[in-house]
Amino acid sequence: DVNTTRYHVVTAERLLKTDLQAGGYKQTMLGFSFQLRIFPLDGKLFVNNVQVNSSNMVSGNGVIHGLSQVLSIVRNRCDETKYSKFRGSCVDCMFSRNKLCPNDTKSVRMKKCLFSHIFESERLLTIGCRTTCLRKNLVHRCCPGFFGEHCEPCPGPSGQPCYGNGVCVDGTNGTGLCQCHKGFNGTACETCQGGKYGVHCDQDCSCKNGRCRTVSPATGPAIVTSAGEESPVRKRSTHWTTCVAPSDVTPVPTASPWRQGSDASAPLAS
Repeated sequence: DVNTTRYHVVTAERLLKTDLQAGGYKQTMLGFSFQLRIFPLDGKLFVNNVQVNSSNMVSGNGVIHGLSQVLSIVRNRCDETKYSKFRGSCVDCMFSRNKLCPNDTKSVRMKKCLFSHIFESERLLTIGCRTTCLRKNLVHRCCPGFFGEHCEPCPGPSGQPCYGNGVCVDGTNGTGLCQCHKGFNGTACETCQGGKYGVHCDQDCSCKNGRCRTVSPATGPAIVTSAGEESPVRKRSTHWTTCVAPSDVTPVPTASPWRQGSDASAPLAS
């Protein structure tokens, strides 16, 4: 699809791998609201948590970088346009209407008024015109599930902040921390609190001759927090539980294994 292709293209910059390793956010052809997050981790390079597996393929119009899978379109900025009105000065109606309001504003209404001016050394009151001006203001806002100055994703999988097991403190002034619901714990509310287990982390562990231990079926890519720390995040918030028991007791998991589907490769161009 055309939008997916445009999301893989960074305009106005010719970026080599050394440029990408500096990290940051790059605007795509879809516009300012659709930015790519580029960051290095453990000697590897990632774009929106997708690994770059080949780089610096120079073409006539730019540089192509290969990705391990196609990027899902993510809108991280939801800027809001607001308008404010204010009254201009009372001036001679002979002035061009386009000059009655300051630059970057426009005139939306005009009324008669009185203004004073000097004519042959005398101050006179004259009927003039006063316009109402309209100014367009862009209010920077993050989309739900994103936080901070650059609208970084909250912990958890794409489209499911905090795995749906908590509330992310999002927004431009947000911290990106997950406030977990009762029974859940972890950076992304991906685990149960001590002594709890189950899909909803609402079942009590009842090991008679040992202690309860939660087992994660899979671990996903790391999330880098705003402080630059790495936090492991699960691919699915299903929580197994086993009892750490004597050697003659066989623990039984309470959930079935789960495996994520295969990936497809995709290029990133700049």
